[in-house]
Amino acid sequence: MVSLMIQFDIAIVIPCFNGWKYMKRCLESLEQQQIKPAQIIIVDDCSTDDSYQNLLAYSQDTSLPVEVYRNDINCGPAKSREKALRYVSTEYVAFCDCDDWYEIDFVKSIYELVSKNDSTVDLVIFSNYICSEENSKQIDSTTHNLVDCRKEEILALYSMSLCRMAIRSEIIKRIPFPDLYHAEDGVVATQIIADCNKILIFDKPLYNYLTRYDSASTKPDYNTYLEFESAYRLITKSLASKYPREIEFLGVKYICYGAVLNAFKCDVRRAEVISMIERFERENPFWYKNRYCGALSPVKRLYIYGVRKRYWTLVSLLTKIHTRLVE
Repeated sequence: MVSLMIQFDIAIVIPCFNGWKYMKRCLESLEQQQIKPAQIIIVDDCSTDDSYQNLLAYSQDTSLPVEVYRNDINCGPAKSREKALRYVSTEYVAFCDCDDWYEIDFVKSIYELVSKNDSTVDLVIFSNYICSEENSKQIDSTTHNLVDCRKEEILALYSMSLCRMAIRSEIIKRIPFPDLYHAEDGVVATQIIADCNKILIFDKPLYNYLTRYDSASTKPDYNTYLEFESAYRLITKSLASKYPREIEFLGVKYICYGAVLNAFKCDVRRAEVISMIERFERENPFWYKNRYCGALSPVKRLYIYGVRKRYWTLVSLLTKIHTRLVE
């Protein structure tokens, strides 16, 4: 049996903006870890409530190795995570959102995986639960599709959440974080995957993702739509020459689905949306033949078919259905 006093050389990074009211489960899950993380770094992103004061008080009372920092200006989760990385002194790092939480065997599982592989692991990708505010819980099955995949396939098929990764610190510290509030995870996650040599897929849920009705991700605005395209452009600039088919497929997900979905949700002018799609199609004229498109869910395949054929009534209907499902 593993001693409860063992620490693993991993840092947990948590950005927080007005998030103290959600953090009880997050912090309790870290207190209950069967093996403790060596660092917990929380960056307050200029909260306008009492989150920062409560975090400072908690850091002084807990036995956990908690460090609290604060941004000078509100800059979003990506830049808050990048700031936290300056203070990371551990071999590995993982990211948790302030309203989410870990399973109590998270650190232990990563420790055992790394130990079994003689510490040559650069990246562990694990599964998660999707949790509702009503306490329902289901396994997100997307990680299952990555088992036995090559790096190129992981790059194309991973859902691009930083919170389902344990990363060698020296790798992520050399990756710049984009100045984006939306779709920023994908920009960083693609660079991480591309830079790693040994990647392990652990098809077990270790993370709990809370779907909140008041979450920013469920309330898209004009910037959400724009930043999906910006994220795709950044990924293309850095990786398209080496992974053309994979980045083309990420464009299908980011442009033909993510950007269009958010554009329709906030009533962006149709001509503007068509112009964005046409830019993507000029660069990728046969995108619909990309072999990875078959990995999309039937509903997403129907959505991008509507985008390709300009069946705007169908796209609008599917957007409304999606909106109701997340409300």
